[in-house]
Parts: sequence; structure tokens; C-alpha cells
Amino acid sequence: MEFRILGPVRVSAPPEALGELRSVKRRGLLAIMLLHANQRMHEEKLLNWLWRDEDGSENLAELRRTVTKVRGVLKHTPSHPELPREGDHFRLRVDPALVDFHVFRDLSRQGSEALEKRDRHAALSLLRKALELWPEPVAFENVPLSWARRTSDRLVERELVPVCRAYYETHLALEHHDLVVSELRRSADLLERSESLAAVYLRALAVVEDAGAVADFRDRFVGDFRQHFGADPSDGFLALARRLVEEQPPAAAYGLPEPPCMLPRDVPDFVGRTGVLTTLDGWLVDDDVPGVAALDGLPGAGKTAIARHWARTRSEHFVHGQLYADLEGFGPGRPVAPSVVLARFLTVLGVPPDGLPPDADDRVALLRHKLRGRRVLVVLDNVRDAAHARPLLDATAPCSVLVTSRNRLGLTDCRHLTVPSMSAEEAVNMLHRRIHDGRARREAGALRELGRLCGGLPLGLRIAAEYVAARSDVPIADLVGQLSSRQRLLDLSSPGDSEYRTLRAVFTSSFAVLRPEAQRLLRRLGLHPSASVTSPVAAAMTGLPLPDVEDAFAVLLGARLVDQKTVDGYRLHDLVHAYAADSARRYLGAEERRDAVLRMVEFYRGTVDNAVRAIAPSLTEVPALAIAAQVEPLELADREHAMAWCAEQRSQVLAVSRAAAEAGLHEQVWRIVGRFGEILKRNGDPREVVEIHEVAVRSAQVSASRLGEAMLTNNLGSALLGVDDFEQAEIAFKRALRLSRELGNELGEATSLHNCGTAAFARGDFARAGRLFTEGLALFTGLDHPAGQWRAYLHLGDVEWKRGQTAAASLCYRHALAIERNADVLVKLAQFHQGNGEPGVAVEYGREALRLHREARHERAVCGDLLVLAQGLHGLAEHEESMSCAKEAAGLAESCGDLRARASAFEWMGVCAEALDDRGQAVGHWRIAAGLFEELTDSRVARVRARIVETGAVRTVPGQRHAGNGSGEDLRDLPAGRDREGRHREALRPAEPGQAAADGRGSCDQHRHGAQ
Repeated sequence: MEFRILGPVRVSAPPEALGELRSVKRRGLLAIMLLHANQRMHEEKLLNWLWRDEDGSENLAELRRTVTKVRGVLKHTPSHPELPREGDHFRLRVDPALVDFHVFRDLSRQGSEALEKRDRHAALSLLRKALELWPEPVAFENVPLSWARRTSDRLVERELVPVCRAYYETHLALEHHDLVVSELRRSADLLERSESLAAVYLRALAVVEDAGAVADFRDRFVGDFRQHFGADPSDGFLALARRLVEEQPPAAAYGLPEPPCMLPRDVPDFVGRTGVLTTLDGWLVDDDVPGVAALDGLPGAGKTAIARHWARTRSEHFVHGQLYADLEGFGPGRPVAPSVVLARFLTVLGVPPDGLPPDADDRVALLRHKLRGRRVLVVLDNVRDAAHARPLLDATAPCSVLVTSRNRLGLTDCRHLTVPSMSAEEAVNMLHRRIHDGRARREAGALRELGRLCGGLPLGLRIAAEYVAARSDVPIADLVGQLSSRQRLLDLSSPGDSEYRTLRAVFTSSFAVLRPEAQRLLRRLGLHPSASVTSPVAAAMTGLPLPDVEDAFAVLLGARLVDQKTVDGYRLHDLVHAYAADSARRYLGAEERRDAVLRMVEFYRGTVDNAVRAIAPSLTEVPALAIAAQVEPLELADREHAMAWCAEQRSQVLAVSRAAAEAGLHEQVWRIVGRFGEILKRNGDPREVVEIHEVAVRSAQVSASRLGEAMLTNNLGSALLGVDDFEQAEIAFKRALRLSRELGNELGEATSLHNCGTAAFARGDFARAGRLFTEGLALFTGLDHPAGQWRAYLHLGDVEWKRGQTAAASLCYRHALAIERNADVLVKLAQFHQGNGEPGVAVEYGREALRLHREARHERAVCGDLLVLAQGLHGLAEHEESMSCAKEAAGLAESCGDLRARASAFEWMGVCAEALDDRGQAVGHWRIAAGLFEELTDSRVARVRARIVETGAVRTVPGQRHAGNGSGEDLRDLPAGRDREGRHREALRPAEPGQAAADGRGSCDQHRHGAQ
């Protein structure tokens, strides 16, 4: 707040400017103008108000000098309001939102409107904020003028008192008698001057205290009122006080002994959960209105521990006690009836057993009466559902209530919070505290792995920690190895625990109360290899219509056994997924399990086929296989939708393909991978691509499909190029070539022949690579296959460039571009022109390639494009944009698992930082690059280390070119050398001819070019 007149007059301005307000007249003038902000004030009125106490001092010139001084102060405030003269008037032009009085009025108005709408909670919040602006019942406190005193009294009476009355009347309506008494007692100055506030106080006091306290206050108030006003309070006030004294029973009638505390012991070694605890503070402590908060979440998520810890550590806010009941909503027996809990609470509050009403409704009414006006916290633990909690919430309405349940209760007038699993850090801290021996400090990695296996689930962490602690002589890593199967974790229990404290028993207690269709769904979700699943997949696995599956998911969601991540995407906690998988094995027949898995695999196979058809319709389809009956794959006719699905479901397709192979569904496996292989290469870890293609090759062999084996063996070679295993890639391509020739598949032969060339090129045998590319080009030309032709020309250009024949290389690249304006060709042209000292042309081609690869969501290619573009921009002295490209490339390289590209990106970031004259940042980037190159046994590590040493001795001028400053030429190392393992390596791969071949982008996947 920039200007304050409620209390003393204060202004946000530097101390030297505030010195001008030492004058009473200047403070008075400022107070008047702020009170009447944006209103015209006549000079005579200002003279009268400011100089009225001084005879003959109505001096217009003095007033104007005072105005000038105040203007000087205003110029030093943040908003610089103006105080212009308008004829014989002055007007302060100021934003009312900067003046506390006008903010007070606005909040008061909003609070009144909320009361009219019967939104008491919102009204209380608004009125409280208004009253916080007026801490004492006075205005203009540091302006000792008669005008200021009169106006202050008027504002208190007409502005402050009505807001106070509305605020406390609202609290009374909500039965917050204790709060009203305690707060008004602290406002004695205001209370003794306001009959209406005194009446509110009396009504609250009659509930909190006995008749004697009411009579004492009445007598004191009447005496103070007479002294202040010279008259008695109104007859209405006196009649109210008399009635309250006569009707008020003694305090003992409430039968409330010492404040009760029924809370169980706090959880030992409680850790973390700061966010949840802070949220509960805001809901149940910071708000003036006692409310209801419900914690829900997965079984074992720690809801009870949080509730007990929070209640124990916030007891000072609930001075009249804490009531607690475990309703055992999910125990092995029947849940505790609400009438039993009511009886317990009433007994604790002083009602003798023979005085308990037999009827539950009467118990609700009596407990509500007992808690009236009291600041009591009620904790209702392990509530089954909304019906289980509702009678108790009705009875405890005057109090703050904290409820825990595994289910989302959906109660009205209740705030709901789902308790998440512990973070990795919280899980490790909990394990540390519970294992409490030297092993926990020595084996930090094993402890993190144990936390991961438990998925941050507190119950699982507690059981696992006690298991480890009881075996103090065994290394934690060995015990974690025993528990690596989550099935073992499900049945683990600590000594002395009942049979219901294993994770399996806890999950079973939640499973048992589910509807049959939800149980059916959960068991089949256990057959899915991933804990993440979409509702269309679930519909395929269950054979149910999609609306029925969504209804079943809603039940699981309410039971907190799944979380919803997208409109149709759900995720199970890893341990719940393990429980569901075990339940499926135990209770579903072999045929039923196989049928569900087949349906799942067929759904993915059909959807993959539809997606690839939408993304790249020119790709030749794999041999047909009818989709299983009653399975409806997703229709993804739109290219963007299809690419989004492929990116989101990449890991799912991999997992399902592995599961299909384990289930013996080999005909489906090689078709899924054969169709999805091109998409798989675009992002993610390339080692996964190799692994799944090895699985697919075996499936094709088991299926006795030589066509599928040829296709997948060729694609395996392409995947091996992506991990720089050039020798094995060539072996795979040669085998695919032999199979294609045996089958008489000319396009397959051309493709494999071309890919043998890419492997030879990658190994540095450029002469052989040129011969193979030329043979492949002849076959592609005879088959009239444009895609094969432009790739052949592209790689022939690489060979010519390596030989130093730039004119021939340029001609080959132009031939490729003429056949198809493909992103791979464009990025190669960008590299070529960059290498020939034409960064402007390189940037133009690089931007177009980047756009096309982004559209295709080809993350690996985008990473390479960004590095090529970074070089071109650096050559144009656009160092900041070059740095931006390199940074993005580093991030993409990390997500794709491409250490070599990541190392190159950090090297370029260092070059850019050096060009921007930030040597410290440059050295930091180069150190990271050196570490990565060393891990890869890449000889570029020596050059990067030399840069680090050189940078310590040479200060680079931004844009300067010298040896080692990253001009572009010094990063290409033409021709490419070999690392100490003899493998082909490149100084900065995107700048090298043959880059596409080296990372697998340049290979011709057989399924792209014609496995018929």
C-alpha cells in the first residue's frame, strides 16, 4: 500500500522526501486529499479545515506553499500522483487502489455483496482483509487537528463499526462464538464505544461463558458508555443483556472438563510432506472459518500418519481439545458405526454413559450442542465413504474436521486433497531414519533403489526398512536384490505385524469393496506390461464397450487405485500394478489371460498400422494379418494426431511387443516392430531400438517368415548404426541382402545393398561404399524407386566429399534434391555449404531442414539439424542464436540417449560462450564435453582439453576468428579419423559428410522400400 491514512498518515517515499512531512499542515493537507482522492477540493474548505484552530491564519499563500511541498513529496513516491490546481480548487489524481481507506471501502463493499449472495466464507475472507487495513480504531493519528479528530470519529462510527459488526455477525451465524469473544476482547477501545458491537459480544459471551460473565460485562459497558456519551445505552441493548443473563445456564451445564486429547501418538521419524502440511494449515488454521478437509489416496500412502502428525503439531490452535476416531472403513471387520463414534465423543466431553441418547439423531444434536462455541479439532480416520462420514460431520459442524479415506468422498463443503507418494528424497530420508545404521550411510545407491522399488509408498517403505534393519549384517544391496521382484514386496511383513499389514492385504481390502466390473478391469490391467494405460486399450483387453470401461475407471479412480493423467490415460502405482498382475495370475484362467493379452497386442498392432499409414503413407505395409475379432484399433487419419500418439505411446509399444513375444504371439511381434521401426528411430534411447529389433528378428524366425526375417534383419542393421556398432550392422545388412536375393525381392535387395554401403562408409571404407551405392542406385533406377534414388545420390555425394571432390559431391546432392526436397538432403546441403565457407546458404538450408524434421517429430534428426544450424549461425557471428541452438540440441541429445551429439553440443556451447566473451562459461561447457568424449573414448577429448588450457591464456574478442575459436573449420577434422578402438568417428558429426549414414538416418529400411 503506497498511502495510508488509517492509523497514522504514512507514505511510501525515500526518507529525505518524508522529511517534508514533518509539518502538521502538510500531513493534514495530504490526509484530506487522500481521503477525497480524485475529488475537487475548494481552497476555502482546505483553509478552514487546516487553519481553523489558529485565529486569523486563513492564509491562501501559505496554503499554496503547503501544496507545493506536498507535490514534492508525491514526486518521490512509486506512482508519482499529481496534485494540480484547477481554478480555485485542487485535485489529487491518484489510483484509489494505492490508498488504504479506499481499498478498505472496496473490500467492504465486496464483502457485503457476498453476504447478500449467502456466501459466508467468501464474505469473511473479504471483510477480514478490510479490517486488517485498520488495526486501531483511529484515522489520521499523527495529524493533531480538530478536523482530523472529528473526521476520525466519524469514519470509525460510519465505516469501521459496520464492517466489524458484519464480520462478527457472520461468525456468530457460523457458531464461532469463541473466536468472536477472543477477538473483541482485544478490541476494547472499539467495543466500549459501540453498542452494536457490544451486543454481538454479549451474544457470543453467553455461549462461551456463564451468566455471571455476561452480567459483569453488561455492568462495565453501561458505566463506560455513560462516561463517554453522558447517557445510558438503548433499551434494546439493556433488554438483550437482561434476557441473556436470565436464560444463560451455568458453565457446568455443558459438562466440558479439561480439554480432551484423543489423538494417537505422533508418527515416529515423520519426514517430508511439507506441501500437504502447508495446505492443511491454509485450510484448517489460517482461515477464520472452521472447515472440513479430506485426505484421500492410495492404500499405504500415509494419510493417517499425516493426519496424526499435523493434528499433534497444531494443537495450540485448538485450545478446547482434539477428538479422534478410527472408523476402520477398510479393515478386515465391519466399519465402526457413526453412532458408536458419537457415543465415544460424548463420553469424553462429560456425558455419562446412562445419559447418552439411544437415538443416533439425538446424539448428533447433543454433540453439536456440546461443541458449540468451542475450538476443537476432530479427526475422522479411515472413513469408508461419504455416507460413513456424513452423520459425524453433521454433529461436528461447529469445529474443524480432518478426514482420511482411501476413497474420494465427494462431500459438499469439504476440501479434498489426494496424498501423493513420497518424493525420491523423502523416501530415502525415511529409509535412513528407520534403518539407522552405518549401512544406510555407506550404501546410498542401494537405498535409492529400494525407495524406487517401493514407488515412494510409505507403507512399503516402512515394511522394507524394517526388513532391512532386522538383517543388520547383510549388505543393503544384497537385500534389495532379493526384493527386486515387486511380488516379493507384496507379501513382505515386519515381525509382529498382523496378516493385514502386508501390502497385499492392504490392497486386497480395497479390492474387495470394488464393484465386479472394476475388479475385472483391475485384474486385466495387471496383464498390461506397463503401469500406464488408456481406456481404449483397456476396452480391448476387457472386451467391454468404452463407456463401461470409463465407468469402471471412475470406480478405480474414486478408490484411488489409479490416477488419471489425460482425458483417456490412467496410471497405476507400480506396486498396485504388481498386485493386479499377481491377482490376474491367481484368479484368471490361462485361456482368459491369453485372450486379454492377444486383444491388447492386436489393438496396438492395428493402431500402429493406422498411425504409420497417416504419418508416411508411402511406406510399404507389412504382409497383412487379420485383426482379432471385437478389437477396434484407434483410427488416426490425421497426421498430427498420429504423430502425437506415436510419441506418447512409444514406450508402450516397446513393452507390448516384448510381452507379445513372451506370450508366443510372434506373428504379431515382427509385424508391429517392422511397421513401427521408422518411428522408433526418431526419439528415445537407440539401444532400445536395437533390443526390440533383435526380439522381432527372433519372432520372424519362429514364425518361419523369411520375408519378415529379411525385413527385420535389415532394420536391425539400421538400428545398430544408431549405436555406432558398424561391424554388426554390416553383418545384419549382408544377411538381409542374402535373404532378399533368395526371395527374389529386388527392392529388398537394392535396399540391403545400399545399407551395406552405409556400413562400409561408417567404417571408413569409402571406395567400397561408393561401389555399393552405385550398384544400389542402378537397382533403384531400374525399379523406378525415387526414395531409393535420392538416398543413393545423397550418399554418393558423401563419398565424393570425403575424396575431396567438392564439385562432384555438389552435383550428387543436387540430384538428390531434384528427386525429392527431403529434410535429410537439405541438412546435408547445409553441411556442405558450411564446409565450403558459405554460412548464409548453410543457415537457409538448415532452417528448412529443421522445420521439416520438427513437423515429423524426428527428435534425433532435429538434434543434428540444430548443431548444423549452430555452426552456420556462428559463421555469421550470430552467437546468441547459435548458443540457443546448441543448448536445445544438448537437451534433445540427452533425451535421445545420444552421448556423442550431446558432447558435440556442449563443445559448441563452449565455442559460442567464448565468442560472447564469457570464458568462465566456455570452460564449464568444455569440461562437460571433455568428460563425455572421454566416456566415449573419442579422441576429440584432446582438442577440447586444449581449448580449456588455451582459454586460460588467451582472451577472445567476440566474433574474432583464430585457431581454436570455433570458426567452424577447426571442428570438422576432414577427413574423419578413427578412435582408439578403430571405429569411424567425426569431429562434429552434423558437419561431416556421411553423418546421416553414421547415425542410421541415411540407411534404407527395407520396410520403407518394398518388402512385398
